[in-house]
Amino acid sequence: MAGVPYVVGAGLSDTWESKNMNKDIVVADLARLRNYIQEWLDANDQTWSGLFTKAGHNNGSSTVWSRGRLKGYPKVTTIWNLADAMGVPRHQLMAVAGMIPNVGPEAFQTEHGFDLSPREAALVESFRVLAEDHQSIVYNQVVAMAASTQPVQVAE
Repeated sequence: MAGVPYVVGAGLSDTWESKNMNKDIVVADLARLRNYIQEWLDANDQTWSGLFTKAGHNNGSSTVWSRGRLKGYPKVTTIWNLADAMGVPRHQLMAVAGMIPNVGPEAFQTEHGFDLSPREAALVESFRVLAEDHQSIVYNQVVAMAASTQPVQVAE
């Protein structure tokens, strides 16, 4: 399956799939993310448990993260929840995690310039794990459904 950028947007130079297969890169990215969050926690007199609770995640997750035991890149929605709880831009935390280049919020937007909702991000995330032939089927179905909901324009 050909790799596709993990986050919708222009200017993405790498693909999530290719990075996720290189364990050295993943380990370095996750260590950088863990250290960044630890520095934020220290500077803001917060705890891992408190941050994860504020982000809507369980204490077990905070233990895995604080001990650097993540086995792969976290879900986009998890990064978003943590960024929101920390009060930092979502794209910034994703860039620290190595999931997108540090190019600013424009890399984190759809072609229409709106941020993806968590539901849309989950849809994109689910779509990207499908085999290419299944992606093609789903894409064609969604495009056809969207086209059928458009009002018919009558030529005058």
